Amino acid sequence: MKTLITTLGRGQFNKETKEFDYFEVPYRLSDEKTYRTKLVARALVEYLKPDEVYVVGTSESLWNLADNLIGNYKRVEIPYGKSQEEFWEMFRKVYSIDVEGKELYIDITHGFRSIPLMTTTMVSLFTKVKGAHIKGVYYGIYEAKSEDGTVPIIDLLPFIELNEWIEGFTLLTRYGDGLSIAELVKKKAEGYPDRKGLGRINSLPKVLEKFSQAVSFNALELITKSTKDLIDCLEKVDKIPTGFEALELLKDAILSEALKFASYKSVWEKQLKLVKWLFEKRRYSEALIALEETIFTYIMESLRKDYLDDSRRKLGAVFREDCESHRLFTKDMNKLFSRIQELRNKTGHAFMKKSTSEGDIKEAINNLRDYIKTAEELLKEGRVVKDFTALREALEACPEA
Repeated sequence: MKTLITTLGRGQFNKETKEFDYFEVPYRLSDEKTYRTKLVARALVEYLKPDEVYVVGTSESLWNLADNLIGNYKRVEIPYGKSQEEFWEMFRKVYSIDVEGKELYIDITHGFRSIPLMTTTMVSLFTKVKGAHIKGVYYGIYEAKSEDGTVPIIDLLPFIELNEWIEGFTLLTRYGDGLSIAELVKKKAEGYPDRKGLGRINSLPKVLEKFSQAVSFNALELITKSTKDLIDCLEKVDKIPTGFEALELLKDAILSEALKFASYKSVWEKQLKLVKWLFEKRRYSEALIALEETIFTYIMESLRKDYLDDSRRKLGAVFREDCESHRLFTKDMNKLFSRIQELRNKTGHAFMKKSTSEGDIKEAINNLRDYIKTAEELLKEGRVVKDFTALREALEACPEA
């Protein structure tokens, strides 16, 4: 169903008639036709042919004008918004409009000055909570009328879409979740007249999906690979096509985020960077797992072995065997590993204790922060393995994990 929500004020005061009214002018939409009327909503009704119309206004709005020019509509009366309480009442009134699953068009031309700000919030709620599909946000710019007096009606939807892109970018940089941006690119690409002309943009959604899935499962190798793919994809996007302007604004920032893992010689350094990145994204469980794996990678590289060598699987058992004697690893390293293991056991069992409190979670986060800092110090200073020869022998003697 196609739904139009329009705003209505009381117009300008006419000194001659001593009444409030709107000017009758020719409005022009994207179809290049002009619609001579006092209300943009009248032009939109003719242009869009909506199934239903909601008119939002106050007790002093020109309802008689709506009666004459719009005809069949549903009235939504809101307060003036002179206080926070009235703003909340405005919000409740507009939010009560039935838009679930509908194609939604919004006109903000004749509303209060606060209406545009409220509209951006309402659009977000309509789409994310009520599942509406925003198809247009219109504004008639009276001050921009042409020489012949025609007033353009512009669609502000790109500004609404930009908010969605920014939200998607925030999810990517804050939590490592690029699925929202992937969906935005995919949606834009599907409706593009020349898909081949989009070049590498066509492959961007898939790359972002792989990256996000890798982060979600803490797949360190796949995160590294998908990061390289993301960098390669974005660097080869030379020209941003029409309709993807938001991507142009965010491209460098996304590249900067991806390049964080692209300049490390050793694998363990890259993994440690990933650990800190995951912690910053508040993905604490993934950061904890990655921290242990970073220590294992460091040890394997120190032994001049492939960091994915089968003997890697024995390191946990060897660590536990050495936790008291400190024959193979330094005392500081054994202490750190034991604490990491203790925290991993808690997270692995979802902190399933009746006595678990909010304080326990905060303590775990603070401890993890300290463990990451300590691990970085020990690895960079080489205070990890105490006896390399004995460690090699212990790994050979250790049964298969």
